[in-house]
Amino acid sequence: VQLKKRGRNYFGLCPFHGEKTASFSVSPERQIYKCFGCSVGGGVINFIMEIEGMEFVNAVKHLADQYSIEVQIDKTPGQSKDLITQLFELHETTSNIFLKNLGTEEGGTVSAHLESRGISKDTIKKFKLGYSLKQKDALLSTFRKDGIKGDVMKQSGLFIDTKSGYMDRFNGRIMFSIPNSSGKVAAFAGRVFESDEPAKYVNSPETAIYNKSKILYGLHETKHVIRERKSVIVVEGYLDFLQLYQSGIHNCVSVSGTAFTDQHALQLKRFCNNVYLAYDGDSAGKAAAIRAGYVLLRSG
Repeated sequence: VQLKKRGRNYFGLCPFHGEKTASFSVSPERQIYKCFGCSVGGGVINFIMEIEGMEFVNAVKHLADQYSIEVQIDKTPGQSKDLITQLFELHETTSNIFLKNLGTEEGGTVSAHLESRGISKDTIKKFKLGYSLKQKDALLSTFRKDGIKGDVMKQSGLFIDTKSGYMDRFNGRIMFSIPNSSGKVAAFAGRVFESDEPAKYVNSPETAIYNKSKILYGLHETKHVIRERKSVIVVEGYLDFLQLYQSGIHNCVSVSGTAFTDQHALQLKRFCNNVYLAYDGDSAGKAAAIRAGYVLLRSG
């Protein structure tokens, strides 16, 4: 946020809502911020929690890491991990399982397909692509053996409730791990592979750690380059992003096939003021680009 001194405080455009008149105030004396437009406010840790989508402990760690400060997070003996932590850990484990599946006989054809699309092994590993096995309970049976709690699995969005009981949400699909802005895997998208299923993509539902209107694919990896180059290229699909990134164009993000939202615009506004929309050239892509343009204009 670019701030200008006005009296005792500093003012700038609020990063939490679109505006053209600076109503976001920072008080060095009181060490707090306050927006008089949307009423958000708090201290430095609250700011990190809101802007980065982090829980309290991770916000503290994030700040400590920036200034090379060691912090010891005390935990009562026997205290269980909170739901958010468990969900992130479950998604990270799932991401590793999907990646490992590419090395199986069933997943081998997927690896070959990705390479034929120009996606290198380094990119697959860096962005945590993978494959979900065709077996309907491959993931479920693994986590049951590991003793993962039922309520955590239920709230993860990784499983669906059927007449026959819970089953994996993703089966026989190319998997894209979707990290939040901090790089933690928060959701997945599964692209159909060698199947006649009508749904090209199956996506994670919204959960306690995932809000699709707030996440831009790849931003965790490209935000620093976007800030340096003062511009960003927005594409539609995951493969569009990965191919751009591999070509050396690192100031890019993907909307992951969803509509471009006000939250997306505000996120990008934190890093740059120049946004280039590189959507598909078909009629649907052109219409989506026009809608995204209106969102960007509205956000200032």
